[in-house]
Order: sequence, then C-alpha cells, then structure tokens
Amino acid sequence: MKFLTFKNVLILVSVLLIFTAGAFAYYLVKQNLPAGSDKDIAGKVAKLIDLPAETPTMAAIDDLSKLQDQPFYAKAQLGDILLVYAIAQKAILYRPSTNKIINIAPVNLPSPTPNPNPNTIPTASPLPSPLSSTRLALYNGTLTAGLTTTIENNLKSKNYNVNVVLQANAIDIYEKTLVVDISGTKSDIANQLAEELQGIVGDLPANEATASATPDKADILIYLGNSTPK
Repeated sequence: MKFLTFKNVLILVSVLLIFTAGAFAYYLVKQNLPAGSDKDIAGKVAKLIDLPAETPTMAAIDDLSKLQDQPFYAKAQLGDILLVYAIAQKAILYRPSTNKIINIAPVNLPSPTPNPNPNTIPTASPLPSPLSSTRLALYNGTLTAGLTTTIENNLKSKNYNVNVVLQANAIDIYEKTLVVDISGTKSDIANQLAEELQGIVGDLPANEATASATPDKADILIYLGNSTPK
C-alpha cells in the first residue's frame, strides 16, 4: 500500500477531479502515521463499501486551509484519510475517528507509475456523475409536506446530478433517513447519499416492500426521516 509519510515525502499534488457539474482539486498532504496503519485503514473501509482490487495511494488531511474552497472536502476534518484508486478512478474520504465514509467521487488519473513525479500536475477529462445514471425513488417518511421535492432540490443545488424517478409517501414514519440499495450494485452511491442526508444504509423494510408505489426500475430507495437536514 502506498502511503505518503512525513519522513520520506513532502509533497503537495494538485489533480483535477470532475464531479457532477464542475472541476475541483484535491491535495495529497504529508502526515506521519504508524507503520502498518495503511492496511488497518483499508481493512476498515472495506467493511463499509466494496473496494477496487488494487493498491490505493493514501494521504491524511493535516491542513484544512488548502482545501477550504474544494467542494469534495466540504465536510473534511483533520485526521481524515484520502484513498485514491487510480485504475478504478475513485477517490474516497474516510474518517477513522467515527469509522465513516465522508465522501466518494470519480477521479481521472494517469496510469500509476513505480516512481511518480510528485510535482507533476496531471490533466483530466470530464467524467459523468454516477448519480446521473442512478435512478432514485424518494419516500417521505415524515409528516412534513413536500419533503421529497425539497430534498431533491437541495441535492441538485449541491451539484448532485440526481435522477429521481419517483416521489411518494412512505408507509411508516422514520426518525432517521434510510437509504436502500435495491439494485445491489450501487453501494458506493448509497453510502454517499446516506452521508449527505445524515442517514443510514440498510435493507428494505418489510412494510415498504409490499407497497404498490415501490418502483420496479429504481436503483436506490430513500426513506426520508425527521432528522433529514432540510
């Protein structure tokens, strides 16, 4: 596992990422971490989402001032870990203190080389948002009228190119938002949406499974709860 440490590397790499509507930069920053911690981090992240079958480059966030204008790092905190999978073209921001995935985004990097030049600034080409091809069904699990429309608009205002195929009322009332990967193939996006909506990823509740409004062609079902940020 490639880990950028203070002792052997002092670099600041700027790489263009294309996520939803625009470009933003991410930075690999210096941090001295205990030997073997990279494997421990990868193991913990692997229990949360399916990881690509490749060795990631990792970096710890130790200076938020360099990241304050980057949307990808809007919720970043000191000590968060960035995992970059060059072949799979994926960047993951992970928080060890809470064992949670903070953000996931596509990244377009050149093929990794054994001895990359840390001062190189690779170019990037636009990548489509994975959300644009993910069909979402929003269910209002609260007594707040119009919540599904509010959340759809909120996501779009944050440059989430969501594709909502259904808005309906849930059967039950939910305190916490529940995100269900009904397709079984969108776990990364389900985790990202759950983080954004301050909810959890889980299985489809039995009561909701029998609802006639459940779409046959949605990839992810979101049952909005009272704790959903509005």
